[in-house]
Amino acid sequence: MANLYSQYQNSHDIIGFKEVRYGQQELELLRKCYPEAIIFLLIRNPVEIWKSIPDNWPISNHIEKYITTWIENSKFYIKMDQEDKRAYLIRFEDLVAKDSQTVNLISRLAQLSKAQINDVLRHKIGSTKNKMISAKDEAFILKNCQEIMELIGYQV
Repeated sequence: MANLYSQYQNSHDIIGFKEVRYGQQELELLRKCYPEAIIFLLIRNPVEIWKSIPDNWPISNHIEKYITTWIENSKFYIKMDQEDKRAYLIRFEDLVAKDSQTVNLISRLAQLSKAQINDVLRHKIGSTKNKMISAKDEAFILKNCQEIMELIGYQV
């Protein structure tokens, strides 16, 4: 990562990136390599994620595998949020809704103005279009993810 972002070392005080596939192994390695880094653990309602997965992605036909991965990652995110003083769990929906507590936290920790954050939130880049899913799939996701969703504050 130092090589990847070396071109920015003179012009950027802070480097941030978004990676939606990181789980426990990747985050533990990231923390070992960058012990002082601030890590935002962005979590999203699993039903909405399932709706946004393109049909041509390898996981798109494997709802059970998707659910298992979401649960494992979410459990680790909760644990990391509780145990790592430089890791912060943020719900995607709170960020998109520009929840003041969420925006204030990001503003303070990432050293960004609220105007900068709002400017970024106004633009969708590479977003996928939500597809319709069956009531059966939605019920299956909710049944299997309910316990973790409630821990995160989602109403099920």
